[in-house]
Order: sequence, then C-alpha cells, then structure tokens
Amino acid sequence: MSMFSIYTFEDRLRQYLQETFNVKAICERHNNNKGIKTNIPIKITGQMNDVTNAIHDLENLFSSLRTKKFDDKTGKKR
Repeated sequence: MSMFSIYTFEDRLRQYLQETFNVKAICERHNNNKGIKTNIPIKITGQMNDVTNAIHDLENLFSSLRTKKFDDKTGKKR
C-alpha cells in the first residue's frame, strides 16, 4: 500500500506494464466502510499470454517487498 501513496508510482507502473507486456492496467482504489484504503486491485487487460506474463512479473515485484510489523503497544518489531 505504501508504494501507491507515492504520486508517480501508479503511473509508472501502468507505463511499465504497457511498454513491457503490451497490456493495459487499471488500479482501482477501494475504501472500507470507515473510509480507509485497504486494498488496490490491479485489473490487467490484453492478450492472454501478455496478461499472464504481466501478472507473474507483478507477483515477483510484490513478493520481493519486505514488510516490518510492529506491536502497537510497545512499538517493537515482532
């Protein structure tokens, strides 16, 4: 989610997918019932093989990210 808070990330991601895989990507922002953004589905359209390759590339990108979880009460890493 933090990457999508960077103003240019979404545009650069769409451009990368279009130029690399010849697909169109649409990032949809959804809010939960408290108005907080909880997920951003990415819809990818194009030829089946191109879409499959783009999805595989995105899976690799997002799985390579490291996240740290902190205890809310102590602020220490879990």
